[in-house]
Amino acid sequence: MMRSEDFSRVVQGWMAGCLAATAIISAFLLVGLATTSKGIVEFLVGAIFVSWVPVLVFVLTGGLTLIPAALVVWISERFRIQSILFFGVVGAAM
Repeated sequence: MMRSEDFSRVVQGWMAGCLAATAIISAFLLVGLATTSKGIVEFLVGAIFVSWVPVLVFVLTGGLTLIPAALVVWISERFRIQSILFFGVVGAAM
């Protein structure tokens, strides 16, 4: 049985993973925008135009990983798996 502290930690970890994925994708977007812009004004206008993308990426990442992450947590609790290798491989696969 999962305690409320464990549940809170699981949700925080899942949200941190979604945030990390959002940060990486957004950084690639900004670097791509910076390399294709002709100047600072064009870059700033483009950055303002795509400022909604991180929100969309965060929502999509969270929505697409919710059920698989819950399944992984259930499997790890059921079989008492605590290996960082297990969670790293499963996280990369998701």
